[in-house]
Amino acid sequence: IDKSLSYFQKFAHRAEGFAAPKGIWNSGFQGLLEERGFFYSSEFSLDYDNFPFYPAIAGRFSPVLQIPIHPVCIGLYTASGIRDSQKIGDYFQEVILAKYGHNLPVFLYGHPNENLEGKLRIWRAILEKASSLKNVWRLTFSELAKWWKKRYGLEVEELSFDMESRSLSYKVRQGCDIKDISFCIHDTRERA
Repeated sequence: IDKSLSYFQKFAHRAEGFAAPKGIWNSGFQGLLEERGFFYSSEFSLDYDNFPFYPAIAGRFSPVLQIPIHPVCIGLYTASGIRDSQKIGDYFQEVILAKYGHNLPVFLYGHPNENLEGKLRIWRAILEKASSLKNVWRLTFSELAKWWKKRYGLEVEELSFDMESRSLSYKVRQGCDIKDISFCIHDTRERA
């Protein structure tokens, strides 16, 4: 962690997030991230394919947001000898559609030190699929972490939904920043 921080300082850039090698998380690691002032981390051994959250350690919630990514990357395919770009691209497009269909965030990753030969075509297909879907918000982990922290601080004092007019009314605690916040209601009742 410290070696990474000193590297970024050479370029006058502050690292806001961290991803542990091989995605391995533990509470001691989380404590180090807190001490170093990180805003978020992303390790799929703690959780994956889910919403961001603040991990519980030592009877409290950590202030370092965990962003659970999908645990498979293109490099895992190529490292195991699978080089069929179409098959790899199809897998990630299916992941995107499945997560989109369940209203889950889509967090994919790759390794910057991987050989990019042939992978740019796969990434292009993945990004085109994501871009073809409605209401997909593309942003960096830093942007997401800042938005999530703001969302987490939102306190709704009153919330009501009128079935007849299908309108939502709400009142938030004074001082809450509601810019970029929206409410979505899903009707989960069985339909006849």
